[in-house]
Amino acid sequence: MKELLIFDLDGLLLDTEKIYFDGWLALFKDHNIPLSAEDISSWRGQSWQQTADQLAQVVGGHERVMALRAEREGFIEAQLMNGTLQMKPYAKETLLLAREKGFITA
Repeated sequence: MKELLIFDLDGLLLDTEKIYFDGWLALFKDHNIPLSAEDISSWRGQSWQQTADQLAQVVGGHERVMALRAEREGFIEAQLMNGTLQMKPYAKETLLLAREKGFITA
């Protein structure tokens, strides 16, 4: 019998891709940063460092990128608190089934 389930949580159970996208888009608009939805979409498949390097060229350095990223994290936290961030289809059912099968879940 399998004794362990491991989830790669980056977007597996929650629709984080949309919320990260929306967070960056709102942030760029609020700060008048000339990046578009298409720019954000072009980051898919890149590492955080690759994205940070591209952003640094636009916003004036990595220190500014980190400040913007921290602000975006606040946006994401607000979405978590107000219920905007949604579970992916069958995520809840998968976790319930895991519990029924005796797996300990958080």
